[in-house]
Amino acid sequence: YLSGMITGSDVIPYRLESDLDRLFENLTYTKHEKTIEGVEVKKTEAHNFKITEETLPEKLSPSERLNHNLEAISMLNRVESGQRELDSTAQEVLARGGLSEVFDESKEGQWKEARAFLKESLSHAEYEAARESTLTSFYTPKTVIDGVYKTLSDMGFKQGNILEPSMGVGNFIGNLPDEMNKSKFYGVELDSASGRIGKLLYPESDIQIKGFEETSF
Repeated sequence: YLSGMITGSDVIPYRLESDLDRLFENLTYTKHEKTIEGVEVKKTEAHNFKITEETLPEKLSPSERLNHNLEAISMLNRVESGQRELDSTAQEVLARGGLSEVFDESKEGQWKEARAFLKESLSHAEYEAARESTLTSFYTPKTVIDGVYKTLSDMGFKQGNILEPSMGVGNFIGNLPDEMNKSKFYGVELDSASGRIGKLLYPESDIQIKGFEETSF
């Protein structure tokens, strides 16, 4: 582990350049239109993932956030390709993913190296599509989600149909209170990678990967 991508005191270690290439190749959007319809996913007893605890992004180092995202996208590809069964362990890895800060041009160090790799691996249009998705996506903390559900409960909601547009990887679904677990979730996500992760995390929900205006709910 003598090589590494360094920013400040944070280091992503790797043994060989090929190891780094293998990790970053999973971030490409060459299959931007791909969804998991028609993909036979190996799964044992896959149910909707339950988020029991949360690691706040601001408490992670930049290296840890980038690693979590790379691991989630790598797991996504392995499950979709049939190399890995979809089980609770796979879902735990997928749930740590989300959109990376790699496209922030103000970030240097490991982020700059990652951007350079992506620019070499993607066409201009593909890179811009991936970059644009990070600019309009925001993480909703568990404390906010819990507050929304408490308000709904106080208003008398027990179960029903719940629609989450712009769902990302589906944190609202994963934080559904037990007393509302008979509800049916409908989710929409435009970003291909996030939507596909959401489908694997919440197979019992109806999730569509497309623009909200194209849905038929």
